Amino acid sequence: MPAWMLFYLIPAVVLPHLPSLPSTSFCWLALIVGGLCWRVAPWFMALLLGIAWTGLAGQTYLNDVLPINLEKREISTEACVSGLLKPFDGGYRRVELDIVNASLDSKRLSFNGRVIVGDYQGWPLLAGECFAMRLKLKRPHSLHNFSLPDRGALTVANGTLAQGYITYVGESLGSRSQDIVLRWRSYMQAMIIASPLDAELQGLLAALVLGDKGLLSDEQWRDSRRSGTVHLLVVSGLHIGLLAMSGYWLVFGLAGLWPRSYRLLSRQHQAWIGAWIFGGLFALLSGWGLPAQRAVIMLSVAVWFRLAHWGAQPWMGWGVACLIVLLLQPMASLSLGFWLSFGLVASLIAGASGGSWWRQLLVAQGRCMAFSTPLLWWQLGGLSVVAPIINLVIVPAMSLFLPLLIVGFLGTAVSDIFWVFLQGLLEGIHYAMRTAATPSWSYFAVAEISEWGLLLLAIGVSWLLSPAWVMGRPLGLLLILVVPWITSPKPPAGMLMHVFDVGQGSAVLLQSRQYAGLYDTGPRFGDYTVMEAQILPAMRRMQVHALDYVWVSHRDSDHSGGWSILVNTLPVGEALLSDNGGCYQGRQWQLGDLAVTALWPPQHHALKKSNNRSCTLLIEVAGVRILLPGDIEASVERALLKQGLPTVDVLLVPHHGSKTSSSTAFVDALQPRYIIVESGYANRYGHPHEQVLARYFVHGAELLWTARDGAIRVSVSGRGKITVSSSRQERPSFWH
Repeated sequence: MPAWMLFYLIPAVVLPHLPSLPSTSFCWLALIVGGLCWRVAPWFMALLLGIAWTGLAGQTYLNDVLPINLEKREISTEACVSGLLKPFDGGYRRVELDIVNASLDSKRLSFNGRVIVGDYQGWPLLAGECFAMRLKLKRPHSLHNFSLPDRGALTVANGTLAQGYITYVGESLGSRSQDIVLRWRSYMQAMIIASPLDAELQGLLAALVLGDKGLLSDEQWRDSRRSGTVHLLVVSGLHIGLLAMSGYWLVFGLAGLWPRSYRLLSRQHQAWIGAWIFGGLFALLSGWGLPAQRAVIMLSVAVWFRLAHWGAQPWMGWGVACLIVLLLQPMASLSLGFWLSFGLVASLIAGASGGSWWRQLLVAQGRCMAFSTPLLWWQLGGLSVVAPIINLVIVPAMSLFLPLLIVGFLGTAVSDIFWVFLQGLLEGIHYAMRTAATPSWSYFAVAEISEWGLLLLAIGVSWLLSPAWVMGRPLGLLLILVVPWITSPKPPAGMLMHVFDVGQGSAVLLQSRQYAGLYDTGPRFGDYTVMEAQILPAMRRMQVHALDYVWVSHRDSDHSGGWSILVNTLPVGEALLSDNGGCYQGRQWQLGDLAVTALWPPQHHALKKSNNRSCTLLIEVAGVRILLPGDIEASVERALLKQGLPTVDVLLVPHHGSKTSSSTAFVDALQPRYIIVESGYANRYGHPHEQVLARYFVHGAELLWTARDGAIRVSVSGRGKITVSSSRQERPSFWH
């Protein structure tokens, strides 16, 4: 691989991960200067072009994102459904749209592109069809919690420009010619849904054949994660490689039946073209997603090298494929799939060796596991113990099963007997995944990796998977094994409080020494809970495997939505809910160094409004006071003032900053140094209200807001020193 190519790849891969991008004017200047010096210093030209092209792509994305002045306003659009639709379950479904035209108050807008919206009404939408519809949108925003990956990176990589929900769908405007494949995929999805297969097998078939993950159940996702087979449910280079290999051998065999065809192309060349056609067709069938596109590019480069008689130049081919991907998808390095795709291929190239086929298979599997396991450990926070074993069997088996699934599915158009055949194959795959995931020891969470640990992990993996001529490669494994011991230390005394970013809801983790308690459990939206998606994964990385106390302030779903998931997942010492009498005025608890006192509600009360029954806690540690008031309103605030309220250092602003709470007298009495608002970005309630914040600012309070800052961490030392930080502050990105 020439040096100039490497000098392009480095900035193209690194730049999207920096907190800010170079300005547009700088990028254009770099583009011009790079073009002028291509003969004098090709490597310098490549470096400047890598910076310019990637920077311009990022700036273009930021310019194309929904303007702030259009947020939460009803926009009239002509939009086409650009992805497969999950059947409406009566509550919510996710819809991908491509906005062609948009207008506001009859004035044409320049905004257009890909958006993700929610359908809460079950509108009569069809994949690949265009409709006149009205939308309420906001800029892309994702939850941002300590220890967890920033999902906003994938939003940028996919080019999503807005998110929101549908308010009205009008007449159909027909379909676009470029959506013909999507309409065929929608027809095939309908065939699967109407098939005699049970729901779980339908989801598995749709995922493997169509790349449609919407029909998979939560249990199937959990099983795949615990068994280390998530990669089987997401169409990527593995699937396209398997289909390309099948195409190669099929065409190679057919070409042998017609020797005259060798006059045009050799038998091997015909087979390589067949591999490219099969891989490309399956990529289209699976939805032509970013992973599929990357795989087709890599396959195309490999086929071209073979047809052009360029010999065995694996590193050159790897570099060319990576270069093309980053030219066509400048933000590709933000996705985990990019690193898995090119990292796995690089590790295989570095470890290429001869020997028998079974030895080559074992070496290839071992290197793939050695590369992907630490990467998934860092990204997902857990390790599957059984993954090396099941993948050693199931990945080679899929080279046979996947083509049979596709042939069997196409055969159902001719005879229903093929459904019986498909059921047998799918039950075998499903049984293997379920069996591997069943043992309690099959999967375990690992602690959050510190920055030093992450550096050691990268060095260890690179060293271990380096070519054979590199000395001391086994020492790389030693570095990897040391990483789990390099975790961020917990304070030996005092308190650590995590206010999770859960959107419009509440969840607060309290830690002191070896004790942990949770105040509220986050919201629920249909089958989706932030508890399962964010809170539990974050707590596992913090090595919180049990809770001594759980206080649920009140029954509203934005505070109690994750309760059922929590109690079925983690051991809970004592559950304290105001509605069942667990939390009442005057009751006290000791959580390590924390003295916790309930200020509200009264033990025997007749309060009808759920908000005003909120369990209100005063926490004291090392002379520092923190108040967690739930959703209490002004009437309860007055009652608390009558019984006497001390000043506090940290306050969770009542009711997410609603105008019904935070009365002037309440704020004047507390005079908090730090106020924390838990609310969703651009939420429909307008929380927090400006008048409410103004009352706190009069007293010089410092605002921390989960919608703006992400998760909030408050640390109190044994001597009473308060340290406050936020996840977006610690991990800034250019799209924040």
